[in-house]
Amino acid sequence: MQITNYVKAAIVGASAGAMAIVLFPGAVAAGEFDGVTLRVGTWGGSWRKVQEDHIVPQLVAKGLKIEFVTASPHDNLAKLVAARGRDVPIDVMEVGEPLLPSIAEGNFAAKIDHDLVPNKANMPASLYEDDMFVTLTSQYGVCYEKQKFADNGIPVPQTFQDLVHPNLKRKLSWPDITAGPGLSNVAMVAYAAGGGIDNIKPGLDLIKQIDPFTYWKRGSANVTHLETGDIYAAMVHAGWCVRMKNAGLNVSMAYPKITDDHTGAATYTLMMVVNGTEVPKAATAYLNEYIGEEFQFQLAKKTGVVPVNKNAIARMQKEPLLQEMMILDSADMERILTFDFSRIDISDWTDQWSRTIGN
Repeated sequence: MQITNYVKAAIVGASAGAMAIVLFPGAVAAGEFDGVTLRVGTWGGSWRKVQEDHIVPQLVAKGLKIEFVTASPHDNLAKLVAARGRDVPIDVMEVGEPLLPSIAEGNFAAKIDHDLVPNKANMPASLYEDDMFVTLTSQYGVCYEKQKFADNGIPVPQTFQDLVHPNLKRKLSWPDITAGPGLSNVAMVAYAAGGGIDNIKPGLDLIKQIDPFTYWKRGSANVTHLETGDIYAAMVHAGWCVRMKNAGLNVSMAYPKITDDHTGAATYTLMMVVNGTEVPKAATAYLNEYIGEEFQFQLAKKTGVVPVNKNAIARMQKEPLLQEMMILDSADMERILTFDFSRIDISDWTDQWSRTIGN
């Protein structure tokens, strides 16, 4: 598993969990997956809904029954760890960058038969390896309520230092370090404050100075806080801002300058077939559908992520809302900051976070 910093260049070049069984009444269960059950580890809510709408029907038509194990990638990986020596509880799952070292160490990712993934032809070869496929990229910045900013004289942030504003004090939410984007947001603000992956203290000090209203662990909490006026802005990936806009909130996305060379930050999500699954062909078929053009476009449109399928990328660049919320110009995408998570000492970062933010 050697994928590290290929995502940005490749995409620019291409310019306790719940289980739900998904059945479609009237579907004819006749085909290569007759009698097969596949367990998919993924997020819930609208994320799962897009998969139910645009992946599940094609595979149910081939006889497959699909169960969703909805939890964070961290929690789903914990299920694999707990099941060591027994049958695996998940067959194919989505994972984030910070988990890659643990996945490699535990040998949790199975070798994927690339001959069963024809949709890889529409994505850069640098985005997949023997045991892992990059499936999307998330862009991070500030989702802000436009009228609240205007009414309170808060300028749209051009730098992270701009978030230190008297009328924004206790009115912005920040991801907890244990949340999915927690590590990447610490790295991002560390660079913005003059530090970096090897020195996060300047970033932690700046977060403390910004004085957020809360440190969120679930992105959905920001929707409620914005609706009630508890906060005027949230540090999130663009997808949350797209979903809030679609829900009727008057929000937009800002990407503060990080360094002279970088504006905006991004991380990627990957999919793996779980080592030990008894249904590797079905798991690989799910992966193939996931990187297909139609699903990738629908996921981008509804959740605000950048796909890896080149045809889906071309389609999303024509969507006005995505143009407003995301960095899609190829020159601007070149300036997005990405991170090498293999260099991060998670235990040390968590300790520093607790000492600085927890006090």
